[in-house]
Amino acid sequence: ITFGEIITRKTGIPTKTVSRVDTVMVLEAVRRAILPDTNLDEIVASIDKDKVGLGRFTPTKISRHKKVIITLCITGEGTAIRIKRLIEKMIPGIHEKVEIIPVGIVGDEDIAMKIKRIKKEYSVSAIVGTIDPKDNTIPFIPLEEIINGTAVEKLQSIADIKITQKLSITENNHNWLLSKVIYEEAILVYPDCSTKNEILDDMVRILTNIGYVKDDFLLDVYKREVMGPTVIEKNIAIPHGTPKNVIKPAVGIAILKNPLAWSEGIEVDCVFMLALREDSRDIIRALYKLINNNGFMSKLKLSRNSKEARNIILEFLFTSN
Repeated sequence: ITFGEIITRKTGIPTKTVSRVDTVMVLEAVRRAILPDTNLDEIVASIDKDKVGLGRFTPTKISRHKKVIITLCITGEGTAIRIKRLIEKMIPGIHEKVEIIPVGIVGDEDIAMKIKRIKKEYSVSAIVGTIDPKDNTIPFIPLEEIINGTAVEKLQSIADIKITQKLSITENNHNWLLSKVIYEEAILVYPDCSTKNEILDDMVRILTNIGYVKDDFLLDVYKREVMGPTVIEKNIAIPHGTPKNVIKPAVGIAILKNPLAWSEGIEVDCVFMLALREDSRDIIRALYKLINNNGFMSKLKLSRNSKEARNIILEFLFTSN
């Protein structure tokens, strides 16, 4: 569908779209528009011809019988497009049997209505993404299943193809390693904390309760803070303890509603608590890269809950360029 068709449907005004518009094209369109017995299609065809075929926006129609997979992301359509590419990379040839339609969720848009419109035109076989739209008529495949490879057989069945070559994200991938130590239950969104000590206590308490660190880990964290503030750029703190008190590697995260004082003259609004082992250099490298990814922190700080925060992290880890 073209923008012109959308405008026509909403306003009732016949509209066509062309690309690569310049001053000469506009003048020619105006000149032809005032000629008697000239219609819109003729004007578009003539100025398109003058551009030697460039600028024609021909709407392509997906066959109603061709299966469709929707990729759905909370960080926008650009990320949904990158998930589409990820699927095509992991399952070569899937694009020949299945059309993948990226859909982004922005603000308060009604995603259910978007999906409903797509269902009216196409046969939707699955939705892949980081947020479940709760449509009982369409199977939902979490992005995490694409990442760990468990969704490959499902997609193979949907596409009705035999996969002879399959690419997967392996343990050698730094981003994959980082994703394995970020847990929804270890993420705090707008915790009720007003001091540095309160946030440290809460984060360690959670890691201790779920069995990821020993009781002495809290003392480790405080000892490290005495040595000097664990603050990096962008108002982010990365407190950490010693590996000997780590039971299971994890990265705790706290997204603060308001900045709080971390040390003299320094405030933070996001905390990444590292409970890692000695061999976690690649995880730390991936975390630093993620934090410095353009747009990541601003998106993360908009998270409404821990599940949404983790989904945003996964999207940036596996779909960012």
